[in-house]
Amino acid sequence: MTAAPGDARADRVAARATGVGVGLLPFMLAWLVGVRVTEQLWGPPSSAVVAMAIAVATGIVVSVVAGRRLVHRQLRRHTAVVADECDRRPPLTSTR
Repeated sequence: MTAAPGDARADRVAARATGVGVGLLPFMLAWLVGVRVTEQLWGPPSSAVVAMAIAVATGIVVSVVAGRRLVHRQLRRHTAVVADECDRRPPLTSTR
Protein backbone atom coordinates (compact mmCIF):
# COMPACT_ATOMS: atom_id res chain seq x y z
CA MET A 1 0.00 0.00 0.00
CA THR A 2 1.47 3.34 -1.01
CA ALA A 3 0.64 6.72 0.44
CA ALA A 4 -1.19 9.16 -1.77
CA PRO A 5 -0.08 12.79 -1.80
CA GLY A 6 -1.84 14.64 0.99
CA ASP A 7 -2.58 11.45 2.94
CA ALA A 8 -3.00 12.65 6.54
CA ARG A 9 -2.11 9.31 8.15
CA ALA A 10 1.13 8.96 6.17
CA ASP A 11 2.03 12.55 7.02
CA ARG A 12 1.48 11.90 10.74
CA VAL A 13 3.65 8.77 10.66
CA ALA A 14 6.41 10.62 8.79
CA ALA A 15 6.23 13.53 11.24
CA ARG A 16 6.57 11.19 14.23
CA ALA A 17 9.49 9.34 12.64
CA THR A 18 11.19 12.65 11.94
CA GLY A 19 10.60 13.69 15.54
CA VAL A 20 12.33 10.53 16.74
CA GLY A 21 15.27 11.25 14.46
CA VAL A 22 15.46 14.82 15.72
CA GLY A 23 15.42 13.52 19.31
CA LEU A 24 18.49 11.34 18.75
CA LEU A 25 20.85 14.32 18.47
CA PRO A 26 19.97 15.80 21.90
CA PHE A 27 20.12 12.27 23.32
CA MET A 28 23.69 11.81 22.11
CA LEU A 29 24.80 15.27 23.20
CA ALA A 30 23.20 14.91 26.63
CA TRP A 31 24.88 11.53 27.02
CA LEU A 32 28.35 12.80 26.08
CA VAL A 33 28.17 15.95 28.19
CA GLY A 34 26.32 14.23 31.02
CA VAL A 35 28.95 11.52 31.40
CA ARG A 36 31.76 14.07 31.67
CA VAL A 37 29.89 16.23 34.18
CA THR A 38 28.59 13.39 36.36
CA GLU A 39 32.02 11.71 36.45
CA GLN A 40 33.31 14.82 38.19
CA LEU A 41 30.46 14.77 40.72
CA TRP A 42 30.09 11.02 41.38
CA GLY A 43 32.18 7.95 40.78
CA PRO A 44 32.18 5.92 37.56
CA PRO A 45 29.41 3.38 38.31
CA SER A 46 26.65 5.82 39.22
CA SER A 47 27.71 8.60 36.85
CA ALA A 48 26.91 6.53 33.76
CA VAL A 49 23.45 5.64 35.07
CA VAL A 50 22.63 9.26 35.92
CA ALA A 51 23.95 10.46 32.55
CA MET A 52 21.89 7.84 30.71
CA ALA A 53 18.74 8.82 32.61
CA ILE A 54 19.31 12.49 31.74
CA ALA A 55 20.01 11.62 28.10
CA VAL A 56 16.91 9.42 27.77
CA ALA A 57 14.68 12.07 29.34
CA THR A 58 16.12 14.79 27.08
CA GLY A 59 15.75 12.64 23.95
CA ILE A 60 12.16 11.73 24.76
CA VAL A 61 11.14 15.33 25.46
CA VAL A 62 12.73 16.62 22.25
CA SER A 63 11.24 13.76 20.19
CA VAL A 64 7.73 14.35 21.52
CA VAL A 65 7.91 18.12 21.05
CA ALA A 66 9.35 17.87 17.52
CA GLY A 67 6.90 15.14 16.50
CA ARG A 68 3.87 17.04 17.81
CA ARG A 69 5.01 20.24 16.11
CA LEU A 70 5.43 18.44 12.78
CA VAL A 71 2.10 16.60 13.13
CA HIS A 72 0.26 19.86 13.79
CA ARG A 73 1.97 21.50 10.82
CA GLN A 74 0.97 18.58 8.57
CA LEU A 75 -2.62 18.63 9.85
CA ARG A 76 -2.91 22.36 9.13
CA ARG A 77 -1.53 21.81 5.63
CA HIS A 78 -3.87 18.83 5.05
CA THR A 79 -6.87 20.83 6.30
CA ALA A 80 -6.01 23.68 3.91
CA VAL A 81 -5.72 21.24 0.97
CA VAL A 82 -9.09 19.66 1.77
CA ALA A 83 -10.71 23.09 2.11
CA ASP A 84 -9.31 24.15 -1.28
CA GLU A 85 -10.65 20.98 -2.90
CA CYS A 86 -14.09 21.59 -1.39
CA ASP A 87 -14.10 25.18 -2.69
CA ARG A 88 -13.38 23.98 -6.24
CA ARG A 89 -16.22 21.47 -6.37
CA PRO A 90 -19.41 22.59 -8.05
CA PRO A 91 -22.31 23.17 -5.66
CA LEU A 92 -24.71 20.28 -5.16
CA THR A 93 -28.03 20.76 -6.90
CA SER A 94 -31.28 19.05 -6.26
CA THR A 95 -32.47 16.60 -8.95
CA ARG A 96 -36.14 16.76 -8.03
